[in-house]
Amino acid sequence: MKNVRAMILVALCLGLLLPNGLATSAVAEEPAGPSIFIDSFKPAIPGPTADLTVTGRVANSGPTAIPLPAVQLRFSPTPLTARPEISQVLTGTSQRTGLPVPTSLTSLGEVLQPGQQLSFRLQVPATELNLGESGAVFALFVEALSGSSRLTAAGTVFPWFPETAKFKRSRLALLWPVTQYPAIAAQRLVVGEGVLADYQPDGRLSRLVSVGSQHDVSWLIDSSTAQSARKLSSGYVTESPSGLQPGDATEAAGRMSRQLSAVLENQPNVAVPQFALADADALIDNGLDSNLVRAISLPRVIVGGFAPEADPTAVFDAPGSVTRPKAMAAVADSGLRIALASDDVFPPSPLLPFTPSGVTRISAGDTSLDVILTDSQLDSYLESSLASQSIRSTAMQGFLSEMAMVTLERPLSPRTIAAMPPPLWDPPSGWTESLLRRLTKAPWVKLVGLDAVLQAEAVPRKAMWEASQPTKGQLPKDYMRRVKQLQRDLDGLLGIITDPDGFGESFQLAIQRASSSLWRGQPRQRDQLVSAIESQLAAVRESVRVLTTQGTITLAGDSGNLPLTVSNELDRAVTVKVDLATESTISVDYLSPEPVTIEPKGKASLEIPVRVLGTQPVQVQVVLSDKSGNVFSDAATLELRSTAATQIAGVIVGVGGGALILLVVLNLWRRHRKREASHHES
Repeated sequence: MKNVRAMILVALCLGLLLPNGLATSAVAEEPAGPSIFIDSFKPAIPGPTADLTVTGRVANSGPTAIPLPAVQLRFSPTPLTARPEISQVLTGTSQRTGLPVPTSLTSLGEVLQPGQQLSFRLQVPATELNLGESGAVFALFVEALSGSSRLTAAGTVFPWFPETAKFKRSRLALLWPVTQYPAIAAQRLVVGEGVLADYQPDGRLSRLVSVGSQHDVSWLIDSSTAQSARKLSSGYVTESPSGLQPGDATEAAGRMSRQLSAVLENQPNVAVPQFALADADALIDNGLDSNLVRAISLPRVIVGGFAPEADPTAVFDAPGSVTRPKAMAAVADSGLRIALASDDVFPPSPLLPFTPSGVTRISAGDTSLDVILTDSQLDSYLESSLASQSIRSTAMQGFLSEMAMVTLERPLSPRTIAAMPPPLWDPPSGWTESLLRRLTKAPWVKLVGLDAVLQAEAVPRKAMWEASQPTKGQLPKDYMRRVKQLQRDLDGLLGIITDPDGFGESFQLAIQRASSSLWRGQPRQRDQLVSAIESQLAAVRESVRVLTTQGTITLAGDSGNLPLTVSNELDRAVTVKVDLATESTISVDYLSPEPVTIEPKGKASLEIPVRVLGTQPVQVQVVLSDKSGNVFSDAATLELRSTAATQIAGVIVGVGGGALILLVVLNLWRRHRKREASHHES
């Protein structure tokens, strides 16, 4: 299934289809030539009296002109038999060639020059193809000719469900992600360029919410995105060369906040993942378990502020990743009971000739999790860039036909599956509207919520998630070290706040946003966010500090009082314990004062009895701690000197001088005695 999915993505990203009937290796070895781009197939879901219309272009990327260019349709009358055949037709690897539809042969002129492309529009009545009375998925090809010589072909697919077909509808939960890069630091500082752009009337999130609100999609709303829209609607700032500037998109943020509130209040199928799609593996690997618990508990609190009566389904989502058992156990221990994953992670065992319902149950630690499995082949169409008409046409016909084939695999035994786009999905609004309208109209599928998937019949599956190596692409350790230090610094600040209730919330949410899995593969943006939070938090912590009016303090003797002033510029009272620290534990002795409470915007003056135990000046650090002894700050330093050391030095100098005089006198006396002895001998 992974190979099929990769083939689809490659074809969609290239925006072209390989020539039908040619091996891919041969295509790579031959010089570039004509290519066919199918830009549309209408109607996407044909009825019995419809005219099938295919439009597109033939492009000559080769070095030589193509004489007498023409195109025609070729129809494969044998229905496709399995889902992999759909991707083979769309990627140009199918062995089917189809039969010519003579009435569709269309000349494109005298010559197709190198670098030139010509448009075509081919049509055939459905009645001419004899599609039959049973449901099916068919392949239709566009063939390029030079005169009567065949050059290349490209294929598309379409579902066929006449009124005579006998089947029961499959059920599809189409997840509709509403999330964005959480590029918001503390104190409503927006550091990401795209945050406010998403809220504009033509912005990515506005388009998704507008289209999704008109259909039965399964909403997947990141509470971080909803909370940010509400906060920014009350004002925000951005960085500029001249400093912080107030933002001017508060109205757009308010409009987005109201739209999301309406979805949460009125839409029946709403799920909320962990806050900011937290990277569970990175958090657990770096000892930030409490941050994961917080990410899981925050959504319900935030949603309650938007819509008190709403009861969304709480889920764990790790987009584009395979969460390891240790992290998944932590998720389950935090209270979540539902997770999202790709069906690649839990394939059926044994393999089945049909698509089973997308649900399984796994053990996670000491409990169980229900896992909703999204269909990887359907996901591949939603993950494509959708940047050109040909890509959009391929994705549309592929998605509709895949769902049709799910129904046709077991027409009387319907199953329930799920599909999910990437979290930062940015499709053209016209394409999403068309897809949802056609899914709503299609007789073989019904859009449902995630609860329907959870209630579906599960089949035995093999777990592919038990890899011991780090999750591919998880947030790196050097980055997570910075996030962990931010958490330590915030905890240290909260430890000295006398009444911390509600204080620091802005910073805690910013740290949670910094640990989002959406920052994987985004080193510049994530570093910009963390650097901004670091600067903000350092400035706030600096509001509580020791004021040192002089760098050196001299005591009158070997003991005395050390005067200190602690300043609190916060709008909350703080309680700090003041201690002294030196490199040598025996150089200074002091009486530790009791913790002192400093009122908001206030100061506290202290006099700490100290005694210097040596003769040399001592470097002292003034340490501020919380009541439990956890260090908050040790940045203030000063030098202690003792006048007793000077007095001792004076005594030593005096004694030394006296000794020197005595030695001189004794020396003179010895010389005098020696001269007297010499005189008597004479």
